[in-house]
Amino acid sequence: MKKLLLFVAASLLFVASATAATVQPLDPPKKEQDIPITDKTPPTPPMTTSAQATVEAHYTTDLALLEIWFNRNVGTVTVSVTDNSTGRTLTRYTCDSSLEPQVCLNVALEAGFYTLHIIGSDYEGYGDFDL
Repeated sequence: MKKLLLFVAASLLFVASATAATVQPLDPPKKEQDIPITDKTPPTPPMTTSAQATVEAHYTTDLALLEIWFNRNVGTVTVSVTDNSTGRTLTRYTCDSSLEPQVCLNVALEAGFYTLHIIGSDYEGYGDFDL
């Protein structure tokens, strides 16, 4: 009888541990993310129809790296990232897109919802993203 009870207990323990090992988190943390940028104010002069976005952005979590590419000269702009839950601006950088077509910013972001703002005298764009 003892052997039977030990066998049943060991079987239940084995099945429970095997089940726990196969459970995966629903949403694994995102390591890399493209940030779609919406042109709120199109660049001046207006662009001809093109498949390429005016501005592209990408965030890599492991490196805490935000990369922004200006595919067209939009003049001097200020790039900022806002935490939408607190309203705080986490980073801000001003650049001239004609001299600096790619911007790399180190900004450590935790899980949350953020907005990337790109604002200048001739262009305004934004992109929402969550981690």
